[in-house]
Amino acid sequence: LVTPEGIVPADFAVAHGRGIYRADVCGLCEGIDRVKARCRDGAFKLKATAVTTLAEGTTLTLVRDNVETITATVNARGKAKATFQDVPAGAHEVCVQECTTKCATAACQ
Repeated sequence: LVTPEGIVPADFAVAHGRGIYRADVCGLCEGIDRVKARCRDGAFKLKATAVTTLAEGTTLTLVRDNVETITATVNARGKAKATFQDVPAGAHEVCVQECTTKCATAACQ
């Protein structure tokens, strides 16, 4: 692969214009920057976003409170998004199933 940065070995991945990343070598967790979660008060919805440097089309599984899972696909901007419906009031945690150290919390009212 030839890029503006030069010749890149085949095990590297170019992700959404933000540079060259060694996703195949470092693993999935290295490519996940952070997870964000927020509730829409009164709407019973919890929106979660994994901000990544992973290649577009990579799938991640977002898990709410170890109960509900949604498969999300990384878009061209490096984000995998999911919306959990009918979420009860209270504190909730959303984690990436493939990398359980990447989590976020949100309080729903």
